[in-house]
Amino acid sequence: MGRKKVELKRIENKSSRQVTFSKRRNGLFKKTRELSVLCDVQIALLIFSSRGKLYEFSSADSTTDILERYRSHFEKIATANHAEVNCGNHANFKSHAELLLMIERNLEGPHAMELTLSDLVELEKQMDVALTHVRARKIQLMLESMKSLHDQEKMLAEENQLLEKQIVAMKDGKDSDDVLGKDSDDVLGKDSDHTPARQHMQYGKLRREVAIMARNLKTTK
Repeated sequence: MGRKKVELKRIENKSSRQVTFSKRRNGLFKKTRELSVLCDVQIALLIFSSRGKLYEFSSADSTTDILERYRSHFEKIATANHAEVNCGNHANFKSHAELLLMIERNLEGPHAMELTLSDLVELEKQMDVALTHVRARKIQLMLESMKSLHDQEKMLAEENQLLEKQIVAMKDGKDSDDVLGKDSDDVLGKDSDHTPARQHMQYGKLRREVAIMARNLKTTK
């Protein structure tokens, strides 16, 4: 007897769902890596967990490189298709919104069944142009989102290193305020988006965390 076919639906048990996600994700990454090596192709794979955590694989130097290539590819197609459409009967449309409205009117209007083959071919070209621009915009937003996540991850890692330095400094009997003042300026000063108020809040938060750690160390001695 063959294996029983499992119904494809959402796993309700949270623990089982997480285990399945981890196993399937690792298997997918493995297959992606094998395909990239065996066939000498560039692949980018993005996975967002239910909690919004990003998992990624790239056969190139970075996922961003492949996504940029993808966006560039569709921009070239959009430019070529747009040139073809401009040579047709609808060169005076000011925006893709107007183009989409025109397509909708033609497809859902009372004369939709009277469209000729050439009319449908023209509509197909116009829809390809609009779809290509939508995809290019989607890729741009994905790139911006990935950059933001990477920047946040880097900032959190630097703040974590700073706290670890403070713990080591307190154990060695050094002045934690001096170390904190120097390193926190390095961490917070790198990001130009941090305002003085934001820097002050983060600095104060770090000071409080270090003070709590210091008290805990004293009570355990």
